[in-house]
Amino acid sequence: MGRTRELMQHLDVVDRLLPLLLQGFKTSTIRWQEAPISLGALEYRCESNPKVKVRVWVVKVTHMPLSAAAAYLGRAAEWSPDIMLIGMRAHYPSIELSDMVQVIEHLTPEESKPKLMSSMKILLIHGLIGSLNDPRIVDAFGDVEVLAPDLLGYGEFASFPTENLTLQDQADHLANWLRGSSSESVHVVGHSVGGAVGLLLAYTYPALVASYVSVEGNMTLKDAFWSAELSRKPDSEVASIVESYRQDVRSWIGAAGVEPTALALEIAGAWINHQPPSTIKAQAKAVVEATRNDEYLNKLRVLIQRGHWVHLVAGEKSRSDWDIPAWVEQASTSMTTMENRGHLMMLESPEEFADTIVRVLSPV
Repeated sequence: MGRTRELMQHLDVVDRLLPLLLQGFKTSTIRWQEAPISLGALEYRCESNPKVKVRVWVVKVTHMPLSAAAAYLGRAAEWSPDIMLIGMRAHYPSIELSDMVQVIEHLTPEESKPKLMSSMKILLIHGLIGSLNDPRIVDAFGDVEVLAPDLLGYGEFASFPTENLTLQDQADHLANWLRGSSSESVHVVGHSVGGAVGLLLAYTYPALVASYVSVEGNMTLKDAFWSAELSRKPDSEVASIVESYRQDVRSWIGAAGVEPTALALEIAGAWINHQPPSTIKAQAKAVVEATRNDEYLNKLRVLIQRGHWVHLVAGEKSRSDWDIPAWVEQASTSMTTMENRGHLMMLESPEEFADTIVRVLSPV
């Protein structure tokens, strides 16, 4: 508590300057009467298409009269006072040469990548069964800092009463956990039901979330078909299903399209023991309740309208079963399909899963 976190600082950029920025020729900008820019990550957003974004690393911010900016940047021969004023007044009609401006200097996008990667922090949110905190999954992300806490009813919090559990409870839980674990905003990566929890986290607590990645996250009731079935079954039948998975992990993951390698069997075996059957049923019921009305997807719409990066990731084998509304795919920042992978892609190949997520979140 007591710490303030904001979305990544950003500036708009006109279309004609975007190629210069991408090619590394534009490494500074002059701003007047805009929000102060600090050292570190900065996101440029294209004025005509906010989905086009470029991230750079700010190395210096200097305040000076506009009249001194051209000489400071070594452009005095090109930018006479009259030319400088005409150019600046295209954006700031009332600016004068005597006005104080921010001169912001940054690395090129390519030079910025190592800085941006080292500052990246990812929050993994697991699905209906198991945990993403397995070291073989987390370690696959290399030097990127990864947080993978348990949701309520799972692992560390398995004793939490889940009778009236909602996905908003899970989002609130993660927000409280983050406040005690991270001083910066995180890239939220939610898988399956965890994708639905991640959406509510990003919507309710935008200052905690740098971007949102839905890895085949529940969008509609069609996505929650299995959860809907489980939520209607008696407790004893749910317990029996879970026990059958425990007794024959090979068949369980095989039915999900996962090759039963020694690694997959070991991770899946830990997953099935990570929560009681009552949690699985409660979480299944919660996702059905959360996604049954239009308000849920409206929250995703608001998230996109706020300027959050929203990425979609799917397995090639399971992509056709993911019920993504057309407008969501069109409005999202990116859509990535992992070739020859299914819904449990992190179980099939932790390294490929991690590499995909890092590439999705990496700057241009």
